[in-house]
Amino acid sequence: MSATTHHPTKPLDARELASRWQAMCTDPAFDDVIGKVELDEWGDVLMYPPTAPSKSMTPPARRNPPASR
Repeated sequence: MSATTHHPTKPLDARELASRWQAMCTDPAFDDVIGKVELDEWGDVLMYPPTAPSKSMTPPARRNPPASR
Protein backbone atom coordinates (compact mmCIF):
# COMPACT_ATOMS: atom_id res chain seq x y z
CA MET A 1 0.00 0.00 0.00
CA SER A 2 1.47 3.34 -0.94
CA ALA A 3 0.36 6.74 0.22
CA THR A 4 0.56 9.78 -1.98
CA THR A 5 1.74 12.90 -0.20
CA HIS A 6 0.91 16.29 -1.62
CA HIS A 7 3.85 18.64 -1.22
CA PRO A 8 3.13 22.34 -1.74
CA THR A 9 4.99 24.31 -4.40
CA LYS A 10 5.17 27.40 -2.19
CA PRO A 11 5.27 27.98 1.58
CA LEU A 12 1.94 27.72 3.35
CA ASP A 13 0.19 30.82 4.63
CA ALA A 14 -0.60 31.30 8.33
CA ARG A 15 -4.14 29.94 7.98
CA GLU A 16 -2.98 26.73 6.28
CA LEU A 17 -0.24 26.21 8.89
CA ALA A 18 -2.70 26.79 11.72
CA SER A 19 -5.06 24.23 10.18
CA ARG A 20 -2.27 21.62 9.90
CA TRP A 21 -1.11 22.34 13.46
CA GLN A 22 -4.66 21.92 14.79
CA ALA A 23 -4.96 18.60 12.94
CA MET A 24 -1.66 17.45 14.45
CA CYS A 25 -2.77 18.43 17.96
CA THR A 26 -5.86 16.22 17.67
CA ASP A 27 -4.04 13.29 16.01
CA PRO A 28 -3.56 10.44 18.53
CA ALA A 29 -0.31 9.47 16.76
CA PHE A 30 1.32 12.48 18.45
CA ASP A 31 -0.02 11.79 21.97
CA ASP A 32 3.09 10.07 23.32
CA VAL A 33 5.75 12.10 21.52
CA ILE A 34 8.51 13.21 23.85
CA GLY A 35 10.54 16.17 22.69
CA LYS A 36 9.81 19.13 20.50
CA VAL A 37 7.46 19.04 17.48
CA GLU A 38 7.21 21.86 14.96
CA LEU A 39 5.82 22.54 11.51
CA ASP A 40 8.04 24.35 9.04
CA GLU A 41 6.74 26.85 6.49
CA TRP A 42 6.13 24.00 4.02
CA GLY A 43 3.94 22.10 6.49
CA ASP A 44 6.56 19.41 7.14
CA VAL A 45 6.67 17.98 10.66
CA LEU A 46 9.99 18.49 12.42
CA MET A 47 10.68 16.43 15.52
CA TYR A 48 13.54 16.95 17.96
CA PRO A 49 14.55 14.71 20.87
CA PRO A 50 14.21 16.09 24.38
CA THR A 51 17.17 18.12 25.50
CA ALA A 52 19.42 16.79 28.21
CA PRO A 53 19.30 18.74 31.46
CA SER A 54 22.19 21.14 31.80
CA LYS A 55 24.71 20.76 34.60
CA SER A 56 23.50 23.96 36.20
CA MET A 57 20.01 22.47 36.51
CA THR A 58 21.18 19.11 37.85
CA PRO A 59 21.30 19.00 41.64
CA PRO A 60 24.74 18.32 43.10
CA ALA A 61 25.40 14.79 44.30
CA ARG A 62 24.56 14.21 47.95
CA ARG A 63 27.60 14.00 50.12
CA ASN A 64 27.79 12.17 53.39
CA PRO A 65 28.21 14.57 56.30
CA PRO A 66 31.63 14.39 57.96
CA ALA A 67 31.85 11.83 60.74
CA SER A 68 31.70 13.21 64.27
CA ARG A 69 34.89 12.85 66.26
